[in-house]
Amino acid sequence: MVAAMRFHHAASGSSRNSSGSPLDESASGPPSRSPGEQPSGGPTITRRLTSLDVVRGLAIVLMALDHGRDFLASGPDLLATLHPESTNLLRFFTRWVTHICAPLFVLLTGVSIRLSLEHGRGRGEKALMLLARGAVLVLLELTLVREGWYFGGAGDVFLLQVIWALGVCMAACALFVYVPDWARIVFGLAVCLGHNLLNPIVPADLGDWYRMWILLHEGGGFSLGRGITVEVAYPVLPWFGLMVLGMAAGSLWAAPAAGRARVLAWGGAACLALFAALRLLGGFGETNPWFVHGEAQRTLFDFLHVTKYPPSTVFLLMTLGLSGLLLALAELPWGWLGRRLAVFGRVPLFFYVTHLFALHALGIGVAYVRHGHADWLWTSPYVSRPAEGLGVGLGWVYLGWLACVAALYPACRAYGAWRASGRSGRWASLL
Repeated sequence: MVAAMRFHHAASGSSRNSSGSPLDESASGPPSRSPGEQPSGGPTITRRLTSLDVVRGLAIVLMALDHGRDFLASGPDLLATLHPESTNLLRFFTRWVTHICAPLFVLLTGVSIRLSLEHGRGRGEKALMLLARGAVLVLLELTLVREGWYFGGAGDVFLLQVIWALGVCMAACALFVYVPDWARIVFGLAVCLGHNLLNPIVPADLGDWYRMWILLHEGGGFSLGRGITVEVAYPVLPWFGLMVLGMAAGSLWAAPAAGRARVLAWGGAACLALFAALRLLGGFGETNPWFVHGEAQRTLFDFLHVTKYPPSTVFLLMTLGLSGLLLALAELPWGWLGRRLAVFGRVPLFFYVTHLFALHALGIGVAYVRHGHADWLWTSPYVSRPAEGLGVGLGWVYLGWLACVAALYPACRAYGAWRASGRSGRWASLL
């Protein structure tokens, strides 16, 4: 779930000071200056990008919590965690809070694409780079990322998740480098708010084109013959609309920090208000209805339990609203925590790939110590859930998650420094 293509770092030489080392993103400057601005005459882009790095880092660390649940948790903490009758507060929160990760990554990828258009090469070359980077992401999903999930046990199953969606959407965004922001806004809003109008179209009605509809809108599985099965968790159409909307929103980062924060906060609040209104009215395109339960907490659980696979309109409104508020808060100083999160946010693809292998290996090790075997983890947590009595509780999941994040921090910091040094070469811009 990674806004992997760091266009803005490659596009702006102002991301380093005169000595060539990264600028200290923790520097707050004079108290009279807003958190996102630089002194007059200095570079204006670095602190703006730092705020994006902090948010991206927070999102990817939360994503690791969700994946830690996949590899470590027992059955009750994996299944029906959002269902109001079978969950509790910790189970619900642990799953629900990670809903923001994929939408935020997709949105910030669009923002990064928009920022890259203001610097460096011409738009034609930028469009070609988008096509190349998108192709690399799809290739990674089908190879290295797949191995991280399955450890060689996937057989003939190919699961298309967020990296695939980011790659396809990024390549498609090559068309939108040539259009103005108003066209991006119209298209992005139309897709994000209106894609559920296409729900009556089902793959069975499309004959030989049914696979394309599953890839674009419906999600689900299909066969390619010769025993090969494709499972589509992230159909690309709604995510593409969100990425294009992110391209339009990227222009906000040319405004002063205080004004940008106000727009993001009000925009986020408006999305949440529209989410609540649509949910109360039955949820436009939402297939998971909510009901009043005997306990207010369970009613709230049901109200917030909306469809992610594929994302409904109300799901996108809920997560987009939360993203707007989070991006507004990122304009404030985050101190020690912000500096640590920014380390992960600068190298999201590196963290994504390495954390899969780390958590998967940790899960297998814990399973062998605790149960003497880890049969369900030699395929994938998405293929074979642990039987009752296997796995660990959420407290241990949180401990394993924090251990993984802490263990990967030095590697992410070193990789980020190597990238920033300019020694990585032109090929690394594809990653």
